[in-house]
Amino acid sequence: MDIVSLLRKERAVLIGKVNAVDAALRLLGGGNAPRAKVKGSMSEEDRLRRSAAMKASWRKRRAAQHKKK
Repeated sequence: MDIVSLLRKERAVLIGKVNAVDAALRLLGGGNAPRAKVKGSMSEEDRLRRSAAMKASWRKRRAAQHKKK
């Protein structure tokens, strides 16, 4: 066997161990285990502000395209 395949096997073993430790930490609720990001809901005011900004961006781009013609 060559050294690359041995290193890949060792890497797979180590990744399995790290995943097991992360799972144990998640179950225990502590440590610095990676957590899934929770998506918060956007307020209506923020949604309307973002919508207006996008529409303004689209208008600006469309106006620039019409000037080129």
